[in-house]
Amino acid sequence: MTAATSEERLLELTPTIEYVYGRVLELENLKYGWKPVKETSDCTVHSRPSKDFEGFIFKSDGLIPAPPEVVFDLVAPGAGKPGRGRWDTSVHSSEVIEQLSTDIDIRLTRTLPVFMSLISAREFVDVVKVTREDDRIFTACVSIEHPDYGAKSSKGIRGTCYPNGLFCYRVQGYVVVNHSHRHVVPSVYLREEAHSGLQRTNRNPRDNS
Repeated sequence: MTAATSEERLLELTPTIEYVYGRVLELENLKYGWKPVKETSDCTVHSRPSKDFEGFIFKSDGLIPAPPEVVFDLVAPGAGKPGRGRWDTSVHSSEVIEQLSTDIDIRLTRTLPVFMSLISAREFVDVVKVTREDDRIFTACVSIEHPDYGAKSSKGIRGTCYPNGLFCYRVQGYVVVNHSHRHVVPSVYLREEAHSGLQRTNRNPRDNS
C-alpha cells in the first residue's frame, strides 16, 4: 500500500482539525465555572469538571514580559527553535514530524517518567493548527493516529491529548498566556493527558472538556 502524501493526510484530517479548532475557541471563551486550584507569583491554575469524561479539565494563565512570537517559539517545536524539552522538565523532546501546510503540522512529543516512575514516560502524536492574528497567536491541538507511529511505542506509553490550545495575547507590551481574570485580556492554555481512564496534569496542564 502506497503511503499517503501530506496533501492526502491533510484532506483526511480536515474534519478533525476543524472540530478541534472550534472546540478550543469554545473552551477559551468559557468564562464561568472555573475554580482556582493553585496560584504562584507567576501563574494561576484553574479546574472544572469535564462534560466528556469523569475527571477535570485544567487551565493556567500568566503574564510574561515578552512579545508573543518569542513566547510562542519557546513552546512550539521546529527548526531553529530552542525546543520544549530545554525548559519543560516534564518533556523529553518535541518535534515536528510532518508539515501538512504552512499553519498545520503533526508533532511528536515524548515526556519523562515522574514520581519515581509511578507515571511512565509517554509519547504523543498530535495534529496542531497555528493561527496568527494581530493581537494573538494560538494553537488548536489533538492526538491522532499516524502510520509511522503505531499504538505501541518503544519509548513509553502512547498518550492521548484531548482538544487543547495555547493562547498568547499581546497586552501593553506583555503576553497574557492562558486565561486570566476580567481585568486582563483573556487567553487560555487547556490541556490534559489521559491513559486508560487516568487523567492528570503536567507543568503545563493538558486539556479535555
